[in-house]
Amino acid sequence: ITLLDAVRVCVEQAGLPLPDVLRMATSLPADIAGVDDRLGRIEPGYVANLLRLDKSLSAKAVWTNGVKLS
Repeated sequence: ITLLDAVRVCVEQAGLPLPDVLRMATSLPADIAGVDDRLGRIEPGYVANLLRLDKSLSAKAVWTNGVKLS
């Protein structure tokens, strides 16, 4: 299962709130891994690895290190 699939399952099947699920997929793992000073948040100084989702939680665009890939 991909992380995006896990996000969908948590929201659609488990009924968890999307903001909580997104924290579980981003900032929480960064905190646990000890890289929360540069990953897991959208803030100045953080690495811009981003995924844009649509309302159905499908990937619409990807950025790595601030560069749009798709």
